[in-house]
Amino acid sequence: MPPSRALPLFLLFIASGLLPALAHDPPQALAHSSSVEFTIQPTVELRAVYESDRPMDNAQVTIYSPEDPATPWQTGTTDAQGYFSFSPDQPGNWDVKVRQAGHGNLITIPIDTEGEVVTMVAEAGVAVYSPLQKTMMAIATVWGFIGTALFFTRKPADP
Repeated sequence: MPPSRALPLFLLFIASGLLPALAHDPPQALAHSSSVEFTIQPTVELRAVYESDRPMDNAQVTIYSPEDPATPWQTGTTDAQGYFSFSPDQPGNWDVKVRQAGHGNLITIPIDTEGEVVTMVAEAGVAVYSPLQKTMMAIATVWGFIGTALFFTRKPADP
């Protein structure tokens, strides 16, 4: 098959496999197997545990407010049972990082204005990407396939 026809067929092959994959959420991957659970009431109470349900005692906790997600709003450590609590002062998405000896999570806790109780669990290694991030990853992947196809379909240089 001439190289000029190979490229469109290659791209069609890649697109037929890539588009269905982009339509679904990525599979969840677990790394270091820890989790952080939280409930929202007047305060947010966290519990950090390993996969074996052993508490992450004295784990470092860093909290970032929705107003300034680059600067820690509060820091501290979990207690002997893996618990930590804080009182957010505004609605929005609060980022909480819990780390201990290379294990841990970075989770986002949504705080609404009504103060309803919300319970969520964040597994280690489960990535939550925004639509913009998913789009950029898809574009980068397609661009990588196109670049590879163009590399292998180029004409050899004459000696």
